Amino acid sequence: MRYLYLFTGCVITVMGAYYVLGTYTPIGNWEDDTGAIVGLVLLFLGLLNLLSYFYGSAARGARWAAILANVSMQTVMWLTGPEPSPVEWLLIGTLMLATALSLTPRSSR
Repeated sequence: MRYLYLFTGCVITVMGAYYVLGTYTPIGNWEDDTGAIVGLVLLFLGLLNLLSYFYGSAARGARWAAILANVSMQTVMWLTGPEPSPVEWLLIGTLMLATALSLTPRSSR
């Protein structure tokens, strides 16, 4: 279960990098800076989950920050975006998994 939490943190971080790179290179189909903003938020969320994985048992604040960030991001994604693309479905599923794993105290290293 711990390695699954590490994997989800890495996937969220890579998705954030994808959104940032997609804004400034032709791999994405968006033209404005919204992709960079979303990408930076996802990078922050992924790194926060990785901090919770590595230091969650020693630093309880990192674990609670990851829990609150995951729950708030799930709420934002639930309130916005009526028709997600396949990449966004992958992101939603990964965020749901990260939220569930961040709630378990055994997921940190």
